[in-house]
Amino acid sequence: MSGPAEDGPEQNGPREDGLAARAAQVALNLFRGYGYTFYRAENDLRADDQRIRRMVSELLQQARKGLSEAEGRYRREVIPPPSRANPFPPAELVANARRLEALAQGVSALDAQVAHLPVPTNDFMTARYRNEAETLGRLAEKDVELVADAHALAEAVPGDDPLAVLDAASAITTAIARVKDRLAERQALLL
Repeated sequence: MSGPAEDGPEQNGPREDGLAARAAQVALNLFRGYGYTFYRAENDLRADDQRIRRMVSELLQQARKGLSEAEGRYRREVIPPPSRANPFPPAELVANARRLEALAQGVSALDAQVAHLPVPTNDFMTARYRNEAETLGRLAEKDVELVADAHALAEAVPGDDPLAVLDAASAITTAIARVKDRLAERQALLL
């Protein structure tokens, strides 16, 4: 009695293994046909790159929001409304409002640049001339520095208090320049 039961799985075993192997080969061919090879370190590095860029973007948006709110508060609370006696606000107050606006626009431009950062393409021509995993690894190292600089920029904005932001304007400008430099270094890795 135990003989046929033991023989049954042995007869179906190799056939099922062959079917599973063919199904796995078909799945692999389908994935590779679309340019995707799963379980590669490069895919993890690409996903990490996207996560890091999203994190940098969130930090830059936080800084831009604080700067934009400071500019709005400054225009509402500090610049006097026009009157017949003084139809134009004092030039130094307008210059400060424009400085706050320029800082917010500078951070917004950085955020747009981060959103469009290139990564090495996953094609055979790139693979022929450049080691994709090594390049993505170097980009990841640069991205860590980019996150640190974006965090420093977000921390340099002291909230939406316009006078505090104006006092910190030189530190904010320096932080913006550091993020710009880091983005240029990152793009130089792909040349």
